[in-house]
Amino acid sequence: MTAYAKLRPLTAVRQADVGQTFHRLADLLSESGERAVVRFTLLAPAGPGGTGPGGADRAESGSGGDRQWTLVPAKRKYRVVEGDAVPGPPDVELVTREDAWWEIADGRLSPLDAFTGGRLRVLGDADLAARLLRKASGGTGVSVICGE
Repeated sequence: MTAYAKLRPLTAVRQADVGQTFHRLADLLSESGERAVVRFTLLAPAGPGGTGPGGADRAESGSGGDRQWTLVPAKRKYRVVEGDAVPGPPDVELVTREDAWWEIADGRLSPLDAFTGGRLRVLGDADLAARLLRKASGGTGVSVICGE
């Protein structure tokens, strides 16, 4: 069985703020040299909110709809914009449910396993998404489904 690349952990122990995972990812991608607008859309949960590490409630109080974070290149690093404040289409968009994102962010689920299992959608430049995965995973594991 192929060991697909997993992200380096984006969560801190007992970290319950999903937004912080995108800031950590922005830090990792800032080191990559890639310059692309990357949007993450977390779909509203179908049922009750999930729980975070240590049992911390990860559902934001008062949140009920889909949430977005966009990583935007700026000088030498990426900045994270929450919500839909970034105009225009991103170079790549990743769409998933919050529980799947937490598994990916914790390093328990490979983004490629999530993709092939129907838990993650990739819109836009799939080659760019694979390059970003390679950078965010530290180069460990397979970062493409087919090809090189």
